[in-house]
Amino acid sequence: MGVVYTSVPIGSLRLLSVEERRPYFLPIVQLPQTIRNVIFSSSTGAFTRGLAKSYNLTEEKSAYIALTILRVVVGEVQLSGLSRALAASVPLPLDRAEKMASEIERDLLAPVKGELENSGQQKGPGGLEAKQPAPPAPSAARMSGRAPAAPKNVLDLKKKSPAPPAPPLPPAVSRNR
Repeated sequence: MGVVYTSVPIGSLRLLSVEERRPYFLPIVQLPQTIRNVIFSSSTGAFTRGLAKSYNLTEEKSAYIALTILRVVVGEVQLSGLSRALAASVPLPLDRAEKMASEIERDLLAPVKGELENSGQQKGPGGLEAKQPAPPAPSAARMSGRAPAAPKNVLDLKKKSPAPPAPPLPPAVSRNR
């Protein structure tokens, strides 16, 4: 089976009219690339279809799950309100919606949670509007002229590593018969 486009968050916009879709475009473009990867990924579509199946919902309901995820990502719905939004849009009983929301937070949004919080997307009084992110505060490393230290789990490709030792020579073969 191919990708069911509406089960991918960006494809779920097809559930809305053209006029209802428009306010989403600018906030989506302004999202960090890692978050955009989540909302455009076919893996996310497979995830939403899997959720629908595990909660005994029809596959069509995965589009509503995806649309709710998109609304969280662009800031229309706060992450803390995900369960209520799922309960209203899918629809689900609140206890099942809370369980589904915790799965979405843990399995889908956890890797980008920090970026979601820092993305600056907020719902304005007239609908969706993108808030400009604040400029980064100067760090002590930047003010002292030093480059910031890379996290320990990141490989610095600019740093030259010592050359590996030369392999041992093969044993000499005597040509005397």
